Amino acid sequence: VMIQPETSYDDLFKNNMELSNMPKYLQPSKCDDPELVKNVRVELRFPDDSSQASRILVGKTTDYDTFGTCIHNFMAVYNPNQSQEHNVQIATRVINAFCLKDILPHPELVVSAAERLYNWLNRTYGNAYKIEHEVPFYIEKNGQIIAGEIDLLWYLSENECVLLDFKNYPGAISNVLNNNDEKYAGRYAPQMQLYKHVLENNHINVKSVLIYYAV
Repeated sequence: VMIQPETSYDDLFKNNMELSNMPKYLQPSKCDDPELVKNVRVELRFPDDSSQASRILVGKTTDYDTFGTCIHNFMAVYNPNQSQEHNVQIATRVINAFCLKDILPHPELVVSAAERLYNWLNRTYGNAYKIEHEVPFYIEKNGQIIAGEIDLLWYLSENECVLLDFKNYPGAISNVLNNNDEKYAGRYAPQMQLYKHVLENNHINVKSVLIYYAV
C-alpha cells in the first residue's frame, strides 16, 4: 500500500501526545497521532497481477509478533542476485530458527513474496541505484527519543529514494484499507512520516512511501 500523510512533520504529535504518559524511549511503530491517521491517504498497489492469490499461505497462529519478525528477518537478508534455490535455503533456516515450520510450511512462498516486491519496484521505479536494509533511525521529538531501523530504502539516485516498511497481516485486505479497523495501514503514518522527515532532513528526497504486506 502507498501511504500519503497530509500532516507536516512540524505538526506531528502537536496536539495528540500526552507526553507525561509516554515512555522516554519509543519504537517508531509505537508512535501514534490520531490527527495524522485521520488525514492520511492509503492507496492499494499489488506487486503483480495475481494479487491476493500470491500472498504467503500460513498456518494458524496467535503469535503475530514472532511470525512478523520471522518474515521481516528474511526480507532483510534476501539477495535478488542469488538463485531462488539459495534464497529458499536461507528462508528455511530463518523459519526453522523461529520454530515456525508448521506456521510457514512453504519457504518458497516467502522467497516469491520478496521476488514479487523487487520485480514490482524495478518495473515501477527502475533499477535501483543502490539498496539499503535495516538503516539505523534516531530522532528526538517533544522530549521523546524514537529509535529503530528503516526496513528498506530503494535508491533512485544518490539523493532520492523509495521508502519501504514491511508489515504482515494474514486477514482480509479490506481490513488494511478500512480506516475504522485496528489493522488499518494508515495507522503507521506517524512512523513513516518520522522516517521521511529524517531522510529529507539529510537531503534525501523521498519519492514514495510504501508498506509491503508479504502476508
